[in-house]
Amino acid sequence: MANTSGRDRQTLTFERQQEFWASGFRGAGWQSERFVEGMANYDRVLRPFVNQIQGEVNPRLLRRGLPMAQRAIDVFRATTALACFLHLPDLAARLSAQDRGGDWQLPENPVPTSTP
Repeated sequence: MANTSGRDRQTLTFERQQEFWASGFRGAGWQSERFVEGMANYDRVLRPFVNQIQGEVNPRLLRRGLPMAQRAIDVFRATTALACFLHLPDLAARLSAQDRGGDWQLPENPVPTSTP
């Protein structure tokens, strides 16, 4: 993989970041080409759905809803863990009036092949 510092990676455009990571994974072994192709298809397949969902989020609500103090973060994490334990996200998804699944389809999961 190319030798690039963390600061340099932050200034790269999204397309250059994709190429940077693709060059590092290309030819790396089992299903690396499938991984690289998936990265290149991200913009076409998943990005429109992500943009739609993120476009509906109110940034002001996020600033107020996400804690900054350590104690508040601990309370948030504990509350989130309890909600997940009680399967509340699944319940909320079932009761949701709108399906946000998008119109993209996950690729088929291929049968793993053994490597010599």
